[in-house]
Amino acid sequence: PGGPQPDQGTLLNSILRRRGSAVLKGTAWTGGALIISLALCAPLLVAGGANVIDGYAELFDATFGSFFGFGLMLAASVPLILIGLGVAVPFRAGLFNIGGGGQLLMGALLAVYVTTTSWGGGWGGFVLPLLAGFFGGAMIGALPGALKAWRGVNEIVTTIMLSFIVLFFIQWLLTGSLRAEDQTYAAS
Repeated sequence: PGGPQPDQGTLLNSILRRRGSAVLKGTAWTGGALIISLALCAPLLVAGGANVIDGYAELFDATFGSFFGFGLMLAASVPLILIGLGVAVPFRAGLFNIGGGGQLLMGALLAVYVTTTSWGGGWGGFVLPLLAGFFGGAMIGALPGALKAWRGVNEIVTTIMLSFIVLFFIQWLLTGSLRAEDQTYAAS
């Protein structure tokens, strides 16, 4: 009220300039990471006796050349993306979450349990396992948070320890009560 008001067009242009700069930086980092990873892959291809260009063509074709390859790429990358988000969000809050793998495993275990024991029809066939997976991961993630809040326990140590506890628990289940009868190795 007391001073001059900024022009809305000028303010909007300033915001768009800053946003565009951030997008450009993110694109540059992504492109740089891609170029560096391809450059680091080239000596491995040469050491294996393969042609570098043919190796890159095969890599691209295996990933994007068919729906099956693209599906396999998504199946492998989505858990990594979820674990990355589980690390990035607490880091923005000043905390560390190194136990994303254990949280993902517990969420997957509960989602599979709900999927195989509940009714399969209707919205419950998708939403209930999704909620169970969310609850399983959140349950394992909340325990280090509670220990940090109540006792000041280091969240890095507790999340790593809980990841191993969950991993060994699932291995125990796969060699015991969840083991398929016709399998010679631990599988459900």
